[in-house]
Amino acid sequence: MSNSELLRSASMVLRSLVCSFAAVAVTCGSAQAQAEDRASSLEAGIGLDYSSGEYGEDVETEMIYAPLSLRYATGPWTAEVVVPFLRLDGPAAFTITQGQAPGPAPQEESEVEAGLGDILVGLGYSFEGLYEKALYIDLTAKVKLPTADEDDGLGTARVDYIFQLDVARTFGAWTPTAMAGYRVVGRNNNFDLQNTALAAVGAQYSFLPTLVGGLSYEYRQSLSRDVDDPREILTYMYVDSGDWALTVYGVIGLSDGSPEMALGSSLTIPIF
Repeated sequence: MSNSELLRSASMVLRSLVCSFAAVAVTCGSAQAQAEDRASSLEAGIGLDYSSGEYGEDVETEMIYAPLSLRYATGPWTAEVVVPFLRLDGPAAFTITQGQAPGPAPQEESEVEAGLGDILVGLGYSFEGLYEKALYIDLTAKVKLPTADEDDGLGTARVDYIFQLDVARTFGAWTPTAMAGYRVVGRNNNFDLQNTALAAVGAQYSFLPTLVGGLSYEYRQSLSRDVDDPREILTYMYVDSGDWALTVYGVIGLSDGSPEMALGSSLTIPIF
């Protein structure tokens, strides 16, 4: 596999899952909201993410990533499933599933592929005993299931495992945040892949109890030692009306392993 193929990567941005982007992968939600008592609840979500970049080449690749999610929380435990749909338009197919994964051999002309992506299943635990100290620590484990079409470049046809630690501490209206994680990739004879580390640091500000904005720097190791590591700046706004919660965000890529830009939003609605 050539370096140019591995350079076609993109990010998912969702803190609750990689809580990324990615993919896409996205920081979402406030530390204040996490501090609320957790009775059993179920919520549904829908998102839309657009990204574009040349990934070290002369031709731009565009991607649309549209995930559907279902999240159940009871006490300190949270379970979530994410079913994504992808549309890729570029000189070669590529995919993102909480990081970067290469697609098939590049084509001379632009090619459009679309379909079901790799489903993500996650389980998280929050240390609620620390909430009274305005300290929020979450541990999350996720599994990427090989539901995407490998021949279309929408997945690697292998199972990946992602482990993540999130830490936040509130100081008045300010909340510094940090994330560290590790991704164990499934081995594939078509791709020379390596396990990767990921990390993020940032801060968010509560303008109102229901309105939060934030900024973070995100880093992931490349799946290949021969290409640039993805590095990105993420900015986001989060609003919670009580009946729904909306996140909008933007991403600027800082390396050839990242998209030049990405824009997205996600909407969650409580079921009970």
